[in-house]
Amino acid sequence: AFLLICSALIFHHANAEGQQPVQDFPPIGEYKLTGTVINSVTGEPVRRALVTDGIHAVLTDAEGKFEIDGLAKGSTTLDVTKPGFFREGEHRVGDARFFSSRSVTIGPDSAPVTMKLVPGAVIFGKAESKGEPVPNLPVKLMQQQVIEGRRQWVIRAAASTNDDGEFRLPDLAAGTYYLSAGPSWKPRASVTRSSPEADRGYAETFYPQAGDLEGASPIRVSAGDQMETNLSLKTTRLFKISGIIMGAPAQGANLQFINSVGE
Repeated sequence: AFLLICSALIFHHANAEGQQPVQDFPPIGEYKLTGTVINSVTGEPVRRALVTDGIHAVLTDAEGKFEIDGLAKGSTTLDVTKPGFFREGEHRVGDARFFSSRSVTIGPDSAPVTMKLVPGAVIFGKAESKGEPVPNLPVKLMQQQVIEGRRQWVIRAAASTNDDGEFRLPDLAAGTYYLSAGPSWKPRASVTRSSPEADRGYAETFYPQAGDLEGASPIRVSAGDQMETNLSLKTTRLFKISGIIMGAPAQGANLQFINSVGE
């Protein structure tokens, strides 16, 4: 109550001296903005997409429609997002996403707005060896991209196969990718020297069945694609590497093994 009284006194004092009262923020007006969000591939409405002008935020209904009330006359920008979709015109550089918001005019003649979301693609499949599933195997999807003037390999998605050897890599932008599975690894506690599997594992295998990137086949996906890519792996000998780090402290030395693509 004390704050309300003080605010009223300040407002009265400002008017008494001929000053303008503080304007509402965000500005409150009599106009509204309506529109629809659709799937750019199928043209179907996208429900529960988040539409925002940076101040207000609403979700689309079952028919993909949205409405923002109480807007002042002028112009604003709209953005729309939903998991599993990309903004129209959105592109990635490294881990960063770049996009342009939609500019709209608000007023008595404002027309309904149609906004599009681009569905992400999915690459899925199964890793097998001699007809048997290979569980707990790392799977990754790589893509070449020019970053700061240099062509580099970027990991776009990664997962592990489940108990049935299956994997799924969703939310992919249209483009060309390279898929690999492995290499496998086994903690020392999980095998014994007497086990026939103690010195066997799976080397990194590139789709469809290559030992390196040069022999890999590119996987090209378009928006909304559901592409199956199965991998057949062969066991290979595992090696042990040991040595001494000269001049290293007793604790805290960090040793890394890096492959041909810098992983």
